[in-house]
Amino acid sequence: MDRDNNGGSVVVEVAVLVAFVAFMVFYAIPNRTIDTPTEPQASPIAQRPIPQGIQTYEIVGDFTGPVITELTVDPLDAKVGQTQNLSVKVSDTIPVSSVEVTITLDNNSKANTAELQLAEGTDVNGVWGGSVEFPNDTLKLNYTVTVIAISANGTSKIVTTVR
Repeated sequence: MDRDNNGGSVVVEVAVLVAFVAFMVFYAIPNRTIDTPTEPQASPIAQRPIPQGIQTYEIVGDFTGPVITELTVDPLDAKVGQTQNLSVKVSDTIPVSSVEVTITLDNNSKANTAELQLAEGTDVNGVWGGSVEFPNDTLKLNYTVTVIAISANGTSKIVTTVR
């Protein structure tokens, strides 16, 4: 007869365990929120201001034509419609025939170009200068200054992104 009593207590213990698990599954766990995967979200880009005033860039590269060694932009933080003064140091073994700069906004909607003139030195080793009007459109994060120098030795081009 002891055997029947032990069997009955096991049945009660199992019934209590099943009731506890059912309680946890249907009442306790559903109140907890489950994170579901979502599409990755891009964080907004922190927009840093473009440095103010005059800025000079030293250029290093392997040029087949004229060698462009320095670019100066004043002011670097130009506003819409404002004039930017630019100067470019260029040298070659033969006379440089032209130096041109183009300002292009990062939305590619506007670009202004200016032909620079020899400002100091010689056409073999000199500084070419001029001004260009900053494009009349919205700047997102940066803009580019493209310099093209031409001589009978070839054409050299640099593109500098201002940020």
